[in-house]
Amino acid sequence: MLRVSIVISCVMALGAPSFASTPREESCDVTSQIVSQAIVARLSGQSSDAVKETLASEGSGFTGVYVVTIPPLVDMVFSMEESTLSPQAADTYKEQCLNY
Repeated sequence: MLRVSIVISCVMALGAPSFASTPREESCDVTSQIVSQAIVARLSGQSSDAVKETLASEGSGFTGVYVVTIPPLVDMVFSMEESTLSPQAADTYKEQCLNY
């Protein structure tokens, strides 16, 4: 959980001015979607770089302030033990984000 808290702190700092004007619920929802998609991509065998590129592409739906959150969130997912990668991991991230 410490790793998740550290990543949340970094993600919030990366988009500080923009995140300040974004409701926390929205920010946590969107970034947890990024985490969820990164988990699915990692489990399907994609590389970290490929996942970052895919999620940052125009067709992904992640735009604006959220694009800068993709690299640290994907790095977090790729640093997790594979046995912990599940939909619940994204839910846990969102819960931690909302409580940050």
